[in-house]
Amino acid sequence: MAATRENSLFLANLDLLKSIGLSGPATAVLGVASPALTRRSTDAPGGPNLLRGDAPLYSPDAAQAAAAQVESYLKRPMRHLSTFTGVPEKTDLLSHSAIRTVLAELQGQELNSAPDPDTGYLICFGLGLGLHLPLLQAALPFRTLVIVEDNPEFLLHSLHVVDWTALNETCKARGGRLYVILTTEAQNVADTLLREMRGPEFPMIDGSYIYQHYKSPFLDKAIDALRDAMPIIEANDGFFEDEQLMLAQACRTFLRNDFHLLTEAPTPRPLKPMPVFVVGSGPSLDQNIDDIRRNRENVILMSCGTSLRPMLEAGMVPDFHCEIENVEDIGTIIGMLSEEHDLSGIPLIAANTVKQSVLDKFDRKILFWRDTVVPTRLLARQEDTLAMTGPTVTNLAIRAAISLGFYEFYLFGIDLGSPDPDKHHAKGSIYNASDDEYWKSGAAMEPFVIKQPGNMGGTIYTNRPFLLTKFFFETLFSRFPNHHFFNCSNGVRFEHATPIVSSTLEAMPAEIPGPEIVTQCLRELTDVKAGILVQADRLVEYRAALVDRFGKLALLCTDDAIADFDNLLEAIRPLVAPVSYRTEFSAKSAVDTLISGTITTILHFGYFMVRRIPKDDRARFMSLFMKALGESVAVMERDALALTDELIEERRALPD
Repeated sequence: MAATRENSLFLANLDLLKSIGLSGPATAVLGVASPALTRRSTDAPGGPNLLRGDAPLYSPDAAQAAAAQVESYLKRPMRHLSTFTGVPEKTDLLSHSAIRTVLAELQGQELNSAPDPDTGYLICFGLGLGLHLPLLQAALPFRTLVIVEDNPEFLLHSLHVVDWTALNETCKARGGRLYVILTTEAQNVADTLLREMRGPEFPMIDGSYIYQHYKSPFLDKAIDALRDAMPIIEANDGFFEDEQLMLAQACRTFLRNDFHLLTEAPTPRPLKPMPVFVVGSGPSLDQNIDDIRRNRENVILMSCGTSLRPMLEAGMVPDFHCEIENVEDIGTIIGMLSEEHDLSGIPLIAANTVKQSVLDKFDRKILFWRDTVVPTRLLARQEDTLAMTGPTVTNLAIRAAISLGFYEFYLFGIDLGSPDPDKHHAKGSIYNASDDEYWKSGAAMEPFVIKQPGNMGGTIYTNRPFLLTKFFFETLFSRFPNHHFFNCSNGVRFEHATPIVSSTLEAMPAEIPGPEIVTQCLRELTDVKAGILVQADRLVEYRAALVDRFGKLALLCTDDAIADFDNLLEAIRPLVAPVSYRTEFSAKSAVDTLISGTITTILHFGYFMVRRIPKDDRARFMSLFMKALGESVAVMERDALALTDELIEERRALPD
């Protein structure tokens, strides 16, 4: 009878995993025809246990061990506590303005040292038999349960003894989800959590529970990977103001310029038989200039952002130059450089959101759709986008070159830090060539205060934005395992990129000269005429979606039925889709992208504060918060409609 019950439970649990989108773990379980490392004991006096050989993994049995472990954990639970240090005074961002408005009314407000016990997530590292999971769920008010495990045998055993359907139903009743990460790669854990924790419960990361069921080298590495990724996971999901700027610049770029469009080709482009030197402007570039020059004729040279000046000053004209930022600084730098050097013959690879003042200096323009921004969501097709091109221009260079068919890469000056925390860029870059204090400071760069292992050994000092960049580099490298990445920089160490001393490089002459390969790359791209990619009817559809969404948000902000923050989060969830869950390319998705970063930042602040404010003061806080949120929504609606009307008028003024 016991075996029959176990088998029925197993089949029901297996069906559940498949029904909630966890077919991968379900398939892995089915692949364990006969467990090789462990077995489940069902006839032990104290109840089920796991055995490795004849040795039990739980003492005295799984149920008692789980109860004791959970009881101990509840006395001092490990939680991720977000930090809030205020917002800069001199910013015009709507999210910061809303937060400042609320804080101004809360002067002298008492705050509890710890938040309420409720939160968005419990992340359980290690499954074992899984008897601890119902106990944790009964004791702690989290919404989403994430289980990390590397051994499919443990999942197989757990599905025979734990009611996973009950776990899932409780998560659903709380407004959360059940999720399993079954992998042997710690970096995969961080990558998956980056997506899952930036999902519907993204505003509720503060206070999340971290639970380690058993010790293993893999789980220790996975926890370290999560710890490293948390600043990235909590990073802002964009700003309304930035998305508005990118929509304006992308539309006007497409209306005014003929260009080559770089997309992910339906079938891979022909492989290009020449290595690529990708050059950033980190401090170690100064040590590599001679080695780059020595190999110049036998490589494709790609300059990135501010590394263009050191290359030209060293007498090397790049085969491609890359730009991704949409800020005025880039136009200023390119303008200054164009007064000293002729840039017109260099093919420019750039995001469609860069300034026109940058595009004007290059005759051959290669543009691409950034995959997560408003103009792309509104005007592009999913197959036209180029993923993993950010967050920096050096990420873009490698990703674009992969799409063009290159497969061997050498990184120079992509330091993301320095052995000397006071050195942030190469001597020949604008940052050190200018007398302006703004540039000399690294353009207001965050100081290097975080220690990381160095690519060439030793310690490198870096900052949080560069850690984000490192994370995305490592993700990019891991997604292309058949490509070869070599890091010649004296900066942070990258997983999946082999350290190499540049003086040992000796690029062999290629059968096809570099200029011919560049010409081939350009021939393989789609030529686009000005105006083709921006259609007035799409902008009109976007305008209607704006009116609809802001109307619903305005009603929500004045709804007296929203008495507490949980009510607000439940009501606003359908109106603010998280970035990692957007799959559509539509007017609706464009509106999601426009507003989610700013509104989510405000919600993060509210969730942080309301759970630390004494309960008697929370009604007042909610009143202040809802008023500030409503004012931000009104400003966003006004500015978004004004820009959209301008763009519709500009498009209609041109011939179809």
